[in-house]
Amino acid sequence: PLCVSDDQLQITRYSDMVITGPSDATICTGGTQNLSVSVSGGSGAYTYQWQQSNDGSTGWINVIGGSGATTSNYTTAVLASDLYYRCIVTCDCGTATSAVAHVTVVPDPYFTTSPTGATICSGSTYTLHVVAGGGTPSLVYQWQSSSALAGPYGNVSGGSGATTPDYTTPALSQTTYYRCRISATGNGCNTINSTGAGVYIPHISTQPVGAT
Repeated sequence: PLCVSDDQLQITRYSDMVITGPSDATICTGGTQNLSVSVSGGSGAYTYQWQQSNDGSTGWINVIGGSGATTSNYTTAVLASDLYYRCIVTCDCGTATSAVAHVTVVPDPYFTTSPTGATICSGSTYTLHVVAGGGTPSLVYQWQSSSALAGPYGNVSGGSGATTPDYTTPALSQTTYYRCRISATGNGCNTINSTGAGVYIPHISTQPVGAT
């Protein structure tokens, strides 16, 4: 008799893994940064390993410090200088490497020019100026005033430019002290106050005495 056999073999081809992320970021000295990837394609469970490099092309090692080194979301250790990061993702279909993210580290906000005081006449205004740098993504300015050099200081009322590097006081009738506070919203960015500057209004404290 004729023996007939009919076997079937099904071959499933899974799509290649596609990794999205991580993204570049800029933080202040002493800050940390969260990096994340999302993965599609492949087959089976994904495993993750984050790596770091000093130049983004050579010397890759598994990350040192931070948290989440073997998950899709990694938070770096506290950084004092630039580092580059990537994520190695493995599944049943093999291994894929993410794009490289550059975490740029910039200085905390700082002043290069502090405000300078002056003596003006009662009823006059005066413009104070600062120059500042550092911080990310941009600096936030807030001018403050006090009746005493040592404070306490509160946000200015009146005048113009209270949230810019150049502040013009309202018309003054008494001596007032001013300082500028700068901050930035980036990770790890500090807030710093300038030195205080007095805007002095002279007053006659002793009246002349007539003679006969």
